[in-house]
Amino acid sequence: MSASTDSKTSPTDNPVQDELSYCPPRFTLAGLAAIYSNTNFTLGFSNAECQAAACALLRKESHLDGTHYHTRTPGGLHPAYVAFNKIPSFMDRPSLSHEDFVEAGLEDVFDALATQDRLDGGLSLLVRCPGSHITETITPNCIAVDLYITPRELQEVPEQIGGDVSVLMQAFCEEFAIPHLERFMERCSKENITPPHRYAATPVNPTGSPSLPAPLSPTGTRIRCSARPPKQFQRDFVVAASSKSPMPPNLKSAAVKHTTALASSGSVGSPKIKQCRNADAFLLDRKNVILEPKVFVPLLSIGPNTDAVLDRFKIGDEAILKLRDLIVTVCSSHWEVVLRSPKWDLTYEQAVNLTKALHADLSGALLNSLEKV
Repeated sequence: MSASTDSKTSPTDNPVQDELSYCPPRFTLAGLAAIYSNTNFTLGFSNAECQAAACALLRKESHLDGTHYHTRTPGGLHPAYVAFNKIPSFMDRPSLSHEDFVEAGLEDVFDALATQDRLDGGLSLLVRCPGSHITETITPNCIAVDLYITPRELQEVPEQIGGDVSVLMQAFCEEFAIPHLERFMERCSKENITPPHRYAATPVNPTGSPSLPAPLSPTGTRIRCSARPPKQFQRDFVVAASSKSPMPPNLKSAAVKHTTALASSGSVGSPKIKQCRNADAFLLDRKNVILEPKVFVPLLSIGPNTDAVLDRFKIGDEAILKLRDLIVTVCSSHWEVVLRSPKWDLTYEQAVNLTKALHADLSGALLNSLEKV
């Protein structure tokens, strides 16, 4: 065997070269340091530029590598988890800390999203909860999440997008983040890892303006926020729906509009994301379903289209509370069938037009005319 062949197949005396030759490229501190050691790679570029390029190389096709379910210990954490990264000792430059390494990776995610939106003119929404230490009494307002929304879209329709996303953030923290962090704590325990502590951020404010906190940087896109305390979240909408208070400024937001309508009928409960729904995707789950009109409930209009249909067919105002109950208890694709049932005693023409009016009001549209049957 020739000397040249031996030089390709046998280990070298250089630990950096061994890292490059015998370990698959991975997004780790060791992998980053190995690329840094290549003087040709770093020649003519700043330290930050070299780091960005090295990170891009190391994470290339990681979403296709098939290691998503790998764990170092059964039921534990992924082998790439940052606490398993040994800080390399063979690097002349000061090494990144674990915290800096994680933060740099997250900044790259925001860079990639902003670039992609500019490339194809698309709309992106990222909601991310990092793994952190929690207690058994954790509440959604104690969890900080990172958020990205295409900046131009948020600027052009802040009430609509800001309101919708703020309600979504509340549901995300309560329905997704807390259960995930509970599982994360169990995985850390199996790996004998102490999870990092993180602190709450500025809470969202669905009934106020602005609904979302400002980005961390005046020229940036990264928003860090927390949910509101669940009871405060409910109270905000109850107050906003009362007849003595001004309506929320974000009524262009379908989620805010629906939740305010629920609060006006006394049906606000714990936030839950509904499935198989059309108009009420982010409504709150009902604890007490109102089947009969209650004299103490403010009788607030569902919308101008529904009012017009009720007036046109001389249907009494007592139907408004029943319609609110229909909206939150029946899938929107079945409204017309229910309205045509003997329980409602409506004609086909009345049911068709009332269904269209409900859809229009809940989506913020305006009907041009009634359908004649």
